[in-house]
Amino acid sequence: TVLPFCYCLGFFFSCCNTNFLCVPIKQRRRRKEKNALLKRKLNSLTMSRGLFVKQKCTATTDTVCDVFNGYYCKGLTDSNGCSLAEKHSQCAAGQRIKEPGTSRSDTVCEDCQPGFFSKDGVNCTGWKTCSESQIKVEEGSSTSDVVCESPSRHRYFFISSVVLLLIIAICLVTTGFVKAR
Repeated sequence: TVLPFCYCLGFFFSCCNTNFLCVPIKQRRRRKEKNALLKRKLNSLTMSRGLFVKQKCTATTDTVCDVFNGYYCKGLTDSNGCSLAEKHSQCAAGQRIKEPGTSRSDTVCEDCQPGFFSKDGVNCTGWKTCSESQIKVEEGSSTSDVVCESPSRHRYFFISSVVLLLIIAICLVTTGFVKAR
């Protein structure tokens, strides 16, 4: 994708031909309103595509565009400008940023090594180690940490379950004993 207009010496030019050169649009009267409208259109088109005008064109040079932060250039011009920008890739959960994106290269992602995880795709963090007084209730993965809990919680759950079962059994035996009489 290339920019549709550049502004030179008070006239708008069609930008760009196949050689990324500005080609004059047929002669028009210089109307301030029309020029201002076209200039706003150029600015909004470049911004929506991740580009900004770094150097305006002149009668002998072309417009030089560069990329906003968060974008990288996919189409370099002869004048070291950029004609096509793309947003930096986001690393997925389970990955980390190996090399951050620059204005000339995309982000490079890398999978987390075994024993490490990443929820946000930025950094990999080592799994936690459960203390001696804890038990592992959930294994770690590339996207989540190990989950540890105190065994007392399980002990209380187990004890309360056994007590509840005993109460139910006593009720059943008692109601059966009462019915048998």
